[in-house]
Amino acid sequence: MKLALVGDIHSNHVALRATLAQVAREGVDGVVFLGDYVSDFPSPQKTLALLRECKTQYQTWFLRGNREEYMIGRHRGEGGRWTYCSQYGSLLYTYENLTDADIRFFEAMPIAATIRPEGCAPFAVCHASPEDAREYIADDEARMRECLDAICADLLFCGHTHAQKACALGNRAVYFIGSAGLSEGAPGMAQFALMESEGGGWRVELTGVPYDADEALAEFDSSGLGQKAGMWARAVESTVRTGRNACRTLIHTVTRLARQDGKTAPFAIPEEYWIAAAAELGI
Repeated sequence: MKLALVGDIHSNHVALRATLAQVAREGVDGVVFLGDYVSDFPSPQKTLALLRECKTQYQTWFLRGNREEYMIGRHRGEGGRWTYCSQYGSLLYTYENLTDADIRFFEAMPIAATIRPEGCAPFAVCHASPEDAREYIADDEARMRECLDAICADLLFCGHTHAQKACALGNRAVYFIGSAGLSEGAPGMAQFALMESEGGGWRVELTGVPYDADEALAEFDSSGLGQKAGMWARAVESTVRTGRNACRTLIHTVTRLARQDGKTAPFAIPEEYWIAAAAELGI
């Protein structure tokens, strides 16, 4: 059996099309999707249409990421007041371009699963960790071991980090499959993983395929998202162009600048701090 694992698309339907075309060339039997399908790029419906089409072509598994949890929370009236600004603009734009059926699709997804293909060794998948769709474990070997101890498998595949990494822990391993839509360390590349059953186990390859970054970014202007998401949209573009995670750096810089002025509320950082942070970072 041969499977593809794809995650962190972030509405980048251009990168997803390239990924699925490569997956088809690989002749896989199924596709496991690890969450964060929407937000950050324009036109989430184009991404969701590709995912639904994929369900008709392959055996598929879908996990929920933290971005889907944000959309579900918004649908339930949680998460504070979203407006068009650097902090919330991308999330609000995405939510306004979803349907009730999309939300139900997200709600039906687990955040983790153990997959047991017939005749093959079981393996576990999650978006961030088996317990939390927002947890970052890629730099914490002790936490990785805890996660492996909690699952009934020797292999765990994670998304969320946007960078590819393989961590061998004795006879077990954790793989971070990278990001199809907003990759770190690989500008213009859609990252994913392939796994093929072999000798009672699995042979795993962390791989990727180039996509047209100019096409993906051009839609920011035509959709209006570039204006609605402010400095966040600039950080997304910078990440695509350079492969450096400008989104994460922007958040850290904004938080630092706001705290220096005594503004610590996590959901109410004024726009001027985002503008100042973007200027400091040159994005």
